[in-house]
Amino acid sequence: MSTSLLLSEFTYRYLFRSNGRDISFGISHVDTEGNRTTVLQNKRYNSHMVPEDGEIELENPGRCKLQIYFLTSKDIKKINFG
Repeated sequence: MSTSLLLSEFTYRYLFRSNGRDISFGISHVDTEGNRTTVLQNKRYNSHMVPEDGEIELENPGRCKLQIYFLTSKDIKKINFG
């Protein structure tokens, strides 16, 4: 999933919960010149037990790209948005 924001200095809020699986979640930012920066490193969340929420603040306009992996002990399902 990606979101294009042409505002400078903005806050991106997220909230998610899963059913029966952990999630690996990360966010990167691509500015208007194409430079990519990781703003939230991919990390495993136990979001099937406790909902996960947070926010990041960005100064430059561009696109936020979310990367989500659904994790189980048997398999990993990868979903890329953006």
